[in-house]
Amino acid sequence: MAYANKLFIHLIAAMFSVWLLIIISTLIYETLHIEEHVRIKALIASKNFSNQYMQMSSSLMSKSMMRNSQESILKDTNFHLFNITDDKGNTFVNEVSNNYERIQKQIKKFKHEVTIDNFKNSKITLSHDHDNNIFYLDVKIPWKLSEDKIGKLHTFYEATEHVENIYSMWFQRMMQSIVVMVLFFIAGYPTVLLLNRDIVQKNKSLSKTNIDILNLLGSAIAKRDSDTNAHNFRVTLYALHLGEHLRLTKKDLKSLIKGSFLHDVGKIGISDTILLKPSKLTDDEFTIMKQHVQIGEEIILNSEQLNDAKDVVKYHHEKYDGTGYLHGLSGESIPLNARIFAIADVFDALTSKRPYKEPFSYEKAYEIMKQDSGSHFDPKLLDLFFQIVPNLYKEINSYIDVNGKLKSKLNEKILVYF
Repeated sequence: MAYANKLFIHLIAAMFSVWLLIIISTLIYETLHIEEHVRIKALIASKNFSNQYMQMSSSLMSKSMMRNSQESILKDTNFHLFNITDDKGNTFVNEVSNNYERIQKQIKKFKHEVTIDNFKNSKITLSHDHDNNIFYLDVKIPWKLSEDKIGKLHTFYEATEHVENIYSMWFQRMMQSIVVMVLFFIAGYPTVLLLNRDIVQKNKSLSKTNIDILNLLGSAIAKRDSDTNAHNFRVTLYALHLGEHLRLTKKDLKSLIKGSFLHDVGKIGISDTILLKPSKLTDDEFTIMKQHVQIGEEIILNSEQLNDAKDVVKYHHEKYDGTGYLHGLSGESIPLNARIFAIADVFDALTSKRPYKEPFSYEKAYEIMKQDSGSHFDPKLLDLFFQIVPNLYKEINSYIDVNGKLKSKLNEKILVYF
C-alpha cells in the first residue's frame, strides 16, 4: 500500500497548493479593490441616510424638533452630525463634539480622497487612511430650512465597519472553499485510488514485459557461447551491486541493468566458427570478434527503449590504460557504467566454467584482477568491488537451482528500477 500512501500525500499537497493559490489570488484582488467594496456599501448607507433626512426636512421644524429627529435618525448609526448651514454659509445648527475633533484629526492623515457620487444635489466623498485602514465619508446633503430656503446638512460617516464585514466575508469564503475542496477530495479519492491502482498494475506488467524482453535477448546470445544464460544473471547482479554502492541515480542503474543484459548482443553477428572456437583466436579472428561491439551498438540504437544501454554495449571492452577496443578510451573518459561492468564481467568469467576452462576460485580471480588494477580496471572501483562482493559471491554459488534462484533474485532487485 506504499503507492496508496504516496498518492494520498500527493493529492493532499495538490489540493492544498490549489487552495492556497486561490486564496492568495483572491486576497490580493480583494485588497486592491477594497475601496470599491467600501464605496458600494457606504454609498447605499449614505443614500438611505440622506433620504431619511430629506424626508424630515420636507416639513419645517423648530431647532428642538430637528435635534430630536436627528438624534432619532443618528441613533445606532455611524453618522456624526457636524452642522446645518443656510445657502450663505451661516450655521443653523452646530453640533461640534469630541467625534468631530477626532474625525478632523484623522482626515488630516488621509492619503487621498475618492469622490463617490452626486445625487439630488448631494456630495459624498470617501476618504481612506491606508496606514490605519480607516474609511470616512464626508456627506453633504440638501436641507430645507424654510419654504423658500434650502441649506446644507453636513455629517461624517464611519465606514470602517464595512471593512470588518468584508474581512469576515473573505474568511467565510475561505472556509467555504476549504469545505468544498475537502468534500471534493473525499468524493474523488476512492476513484483516483482505483485508477492509480490500475495504472500501477499495468506499469508492473509493462515492467515485467521489459525485463522478459531483456532476458530473452540476453539468453539468445548467451546460449550461443554457453549452455545457460546464468552468466547474464550473475554479471547483472554484480554490476548492480557495485552501482548501488556508488549511489548511482535510478536512471543510471536502469541503464546499467540493460547494458549488463545486452552487453554481448552483437555476438549474434559473429559466426559460430569464431564464437565457439575452443582454442585461442588468431589475430584475424580476434579482429572479427571485436566487431561484436559495433554490431551490438547498431542493434540497440534502433530501439528507443534499449539505446540507453549504449555505454555498456559500446565501451565494455575499453581498458583503463587505453589499450582496449574499439575506441581506445582511457581513464574516466570511459563511461562509468562501462567501467563498472568491465569489472563484473571479467570477475564472472574467471569464477565460472567456460568451454575452454574450469572456474577459478574467488582468491585466484582476486589475484588476477588486482594485477590488472590501473591497467585493465579502474583501481578505485576495483577496490570497492572486492570490499562488497564476497557475500554476494557466496550467495550466488550456494544456489542449487542456479537459473531459477538467480532469476528470482535478479527480478526482485531490478523491478525497483523498472
